[in-house]
Amino acid sequence: MKTIKTLLATVIVFTSVGVSAQNFTKKEFNREINEVELFTSKERDEIQIWFNQEVENMNMSKETLEAYESNLLIYTSRMMRLNDKDQGYTKDDIKMHVDEIVETLNNKMAEILNQEQYRIHEINFKILTNYIKVRLDSGASPVS
Repeated sequence: MKTIKTLLATVIVFTSVGVSAQNFTKKEFNREINEVELFTSKERDEIQIWFNQEVENMNMSKETLEAYESNLLIYTSRMMRLNDKDQGYTKDDIKMHVDEIVETLNNKMAEILNQEQYRIHEINFKILTNYIKVRLDSGASPVS
């Protein structure tokens, strides 16, 4: 169950849930058509597998894992929308906002994780944010 929840959390980091167009409100429809994905499906899969393994290495209690996943979902959901067409952010704006969100996330995680767990979390998010920034800097076309 822990693995499933963690995998679900990482899926949300890099993709959004598809809903049929007839069920969209106007706001949801506009959000869907403006969505831009930075990673291919294969890249997301690889990131998710790696991240899940890293979270397992943190050896969190059930309660800590639930708090970790909850915070992870909140802050990664915010990151997901930064490069959408309707945001109008430049690459530098996106990087700045990613750094701000990760700083806030790290502050929350420092409250719930022990030192070793936090060290692993911090390293993982440095890797993830660097990967995002490299992807933005490379001029790679967004995946549609």
